[in-house]
Amino acid sequence: MRRLSIMETNGSPIGPDEAATALRDADAAAALAHAVPPWWYFGSLAALIAVTPVVELAPATALGITATLVGIVCWAALFGLVLGTFVRRIGFVPRLRRVQRRHVLPPLLVVVAILVTGAILHLAYDTLWPSFAASGLVAALVLVFGGVVRRTARTRA
Repeated sequence: MRRLSIMETNGSPIGPDEAATALRDADAAAALAHAVPPWWYFGSLAALIAVTPVVELAPATALGITATLVGIVCWAALFGLVLGTFVRRIGFVPRLRRVQRRHVLPPLLVVVAILVTGAILHLAYDTLWPSFAASGLVAALVLVFGGVVRRTARTRA
């Protein structure tokens, strides 16, 4: 077994607890690198995104507002169920603080730009189709992203 040099341990030898933590982190990173996300995950997310503009169809009455709020709660519950099922089936909890901003920020900005454009067109033309088109485009991007992620994960596996 190779011993770490003083330079590699910041000047002091590491203890058994630190070594165990480092080993667990390395094992988790290796498992994550070889995990291939299933299609149902991306399909479920895309479906949830695609149906979000449906809340705009509710009338501006007490019943319509109540139905909208109930719909939002149901949507959030389904979203949580999809994410929770994914995390349980994959067998690890993602640590989002380790995700680099350069991997998250560009796709997030594209999605925000698409949704904001849809909202502006919706307000400008007083029609629902821009909201549905924007959410449909974002849902399609989720499926494309899922294909890329799955292909990348398979090549690493």
